[in-house]
Amino acid sequence: MNSISENSNVTSHTIARQAGVSVGTVHRVLTNQANVSEELRERVLHTIRELGYVRVPRKRIKSGAGNAEDKLYKTRLDTVLFCAPNRKTADLREAYIYRIFGGVERGCSENNISILFQSLEDSSNATEQVEALIQRTAIDGILLHNFSSTELVENLKKLQLPIVLVDSQQPTGLGLDLVITDNTAGGNLVVEHLVKLGHREIAFINGPTRYSMKRRMEGYRNALIDAGLDYKPELIHEGDLSLEGGAQAMRELLERGVEFSAVFCANDLMALGAIRALNAAGLQVPDDISVVGFDDIEASTLVSPALTTIHANLEDKGKVAVYRLIERAQKPDSPVVWITLPVYLVERSSTAPLVKNHSHLK
Repeated sequence: MNSISENSNVTSHTIARQAGVSVGTVHRVLTNQANVSEELRERVLHTIRELGYVRVPRKRIKSGAGNAEDKLYKTRLDTVLFCAPNRKTADLREAYIYRIFGGVERGCSENNISILFQSLEDSSNATEQVEALIQRTAIDGILLHNFSSTELVENLKKLQLPIVLVDSQQPTGLGLDLVITDNTAGGNLVVEHLVKLGHREIAFINGPTRYSMKRRMEGYRNALIDAGLDYKPELIHEGDLSLEGGAQAMRELLERGVEFSAVFCANDLMALGAIRALNAAGLQVPDDISVVGFDDIEASTLVSPALTTIHANLEDKGKVAVYRLIERAQKPDSPVVWITLPVYLVERSSTAPLVKNHSHLK
């Protein structure tokens, strides 16, 4: 048997590729975990012996004479993987995810970190895709944006790389750092703005039942109660966060024949779709119906009327996530942190004071 000597050019990714296993399997063998078959364990160990590798997961120095406690050197992130789920709505990807990715790019650039972008199926089926990518490229950390599959996230945690969630749709119980918009505050701000304009019947077009959408609904409902207004289920409808989804939701609200003078849409794309449907029905924004969106995407300033919306700091969110990932790599055993980014209302021309004795119903 050859003696094992440290080879700084060999990494766990090299071992995984040579042995034909996942990086997660290599980590489990190196940390002597039980959930590895003997055949795989021996294959990995044989590869380690062949390559001449000693695992040094974190460099350590003594903190000082007479003190046995070790200090950790800062762990360097050289390459970060940014993952976003495949969505059927291309307009949603372009308007929302790529703005967050722009913030990730800036954060990485400021820290001389390379970045890879990968879209994935939002299910555990994507695990092997990520593992294969890690085997081909020396990934040091992962940013997961907007995923709902807890199985996928749990699988990726086993790779023992630093991970930060960005706008996770199922963040609770995962034990990972999170960067998220203050969705509840955003919902509150919208309703408060509309109430100040005199609106009392405020419809809400929400998105699919996910964490962020639940929080926006929570803000909407709480603000109605605080204003002394009734929460009316007949004024609630769900869209798919796309332009057409907002238009369809608005058409169905109008078909119900319920009275409302304003509508809050859970994202800007649905708000723009709602305006399109209102115009097609012969109604004017904001003269007949005031409309508010959420996110403040670029298109919200390019339409007529320009859209009142919640500014959600999309670029800042991506940048903050990078810095949190750096901190997680440096202090892997520190407590989990949830960072909630503040929002603010951007008032434009799609909202106006309620006209007395107004009704949009014909």
